[in-house]
Amino acid sequence: SELHYELEDYKQAYDYFKAADKHFRVNYREQMGKQIAFLEVQQRTREALYEVELNQREVERLKKENEHAEMLTKLKDKLLNEASHDLKHPLTAIYLYLDVLERHIKADEKTHQTLHKLRSSANQMEMLITSLLDFARLQSQSSLERENTDLIRLVRNVLRTFQPMAQKKRVAIRMDLNGLTQLLVKLNPNEIKRVGNNVISNSLKYSTSNKRIVVRLTRSEQWSKLTVADEGVGIHVDELPFIFDQFYRASSSSGIEGTGLGLAICKAIVERHNGRIEVQSVLNKGTTVIICLPNQ
Repeated sequence: SELHYELEDYKQAYDYFKAADKHFRVNYREQMGKQIAFLEVQQRTREALYEVELNQREVERLKKENEHAEMLTKLKDKLLNEASHDLKHPLTAIYLYLDVLERHIKADEKTHQTLHKLRSSANQMEMLITSLLDFARLQSQSSLERENTDLIRLVRNVLRTFQPMAQKKRVAIRMDLNGLTQLLVKLNPNEIKRVGNNVISNSLKYSTSNKRIVVRLTRSEQWSKLTVADEGVGIHVDELPFIFDQFYRASSSSGIEGTGLGLAICKAIVERHNGRIEVQSVLNKGTTVIICLPNQ
């Protein structure tokens, strides 16, 4: 009987310790789960704080880079203005001396031709300096001011400027509007006018007498398109890939004044407007320039 009671005590003790162990294990798992969860939250918090710190450093870095870029742009603009003055000042003196010589010297035909060549060379140098400075400014400008502009009116004003030159060369310029009365595009009118001046000027320069230039304006869902097609000397197909390169001049332009920067400037301006420019040409048949500007 004593043995029975002892066995009962052992059984109760065993059950007690078994229950206590089970409770301890459950408790331990709960506590460990909470601790692991806490550690995970702590780790994620550290990672988030580190990410915020990295973002702050990146913002500071970009801010400093932007300030540095603005400083360089201002410095470049200042240098360009000074270069413009320094480069054009000697030309002003040359023009003044040429004016004096032409007014006060009774020149024979040979001297007159020499003075004319000097003036042409000075004009060519001025064109080159102006083109170089314009191209440099385009490369340094980051912002572009745009306004709603009637492209038809802009092109008409450009053509009006070149009408005397066209009449002198006996080249007919025809404008095809495809039924359009207005073509509003958000653009910088001064820059696009420069593109129009360059393209029309090229068409006239490379056209011989009794030829025709067709200026066409069209609009699609995405683009407003200006096309200028001439019947001039054209460009060899092998040279077309290089015509937008700086200072490149096609072999067919030999003997005709130019800087080799006009189309490079046009391309830079059109691309600043998120547009595209394309040239198609056949030697001795003519050239077509296609300029596409986004409607939005």
